[in-house]
Amino acid sequence: MLTRTLRRLATCPRMFTRCLSSTFPAPQTPCHLEEREGTSKEITKEYTSVQPLLRVLLIRHAESVNNRLYKELCDSGRARLWDEWRHADPPLTEEGWQQAEQLATRLERNPELYDFDGRGMSISKIYTSAMHRAMQTALPLHRYLKTPTEIWPSIHETGGIFHVKQGILRGHTFNQIGVEFAGFHVPRETV
Repeated sequence: MLTRTLRRLATCPRMFTRCLSSTFPAPQTPCHLEEREGTSKEITKEYTSVQPLLRVLLIRHAESVNNRLYKELCDSGRARLWDEWRHADPPLTEEGWQQAEQLATRLERNPELYDFDGRGMSISKIYTSAMHRAMQTALPLHRYLKTPTEIWPSIHETGGIFHVKQGILRGHTFNQIGVEFAGFHVPRETV
């Protein structure tokens, strides 16, 4: 699933003017292009001046109700109840909302976290799965960074929204997303 998603990202350049990543170091000159006897300085200079086409910052959702429940069940020795008590599509906890807000303010105030090589890069688009906790985590980012946010229903954990007793469940409808996450874009072909 992730491979297909990354392939989609790479093949849709009009969707990406600039994306980002704070996990990869700035591009370096490859060993075979370093200045050596007989190597053109122009080739080396041209290579190092090329800006990357795509940078991606991956963010996991903030604390969900299931994250809290799992910790509480394990701490109390009742982990066997996990499958029965878990929510199929859990929302964020109060702490999760605080984490999402902190992330958004940190990225807003510290562009060096994603523009680590000083090229003036910005977050140009936010993509989120249709999982409730992921959309809720993206909401403060959308507000603080004033960045277009798109929901990709095909980005989700294996099995999607699933519950042991209830099976595969539907997530939020297009209208529910429009109310709770106004401003988020949901591609029509996915509805």
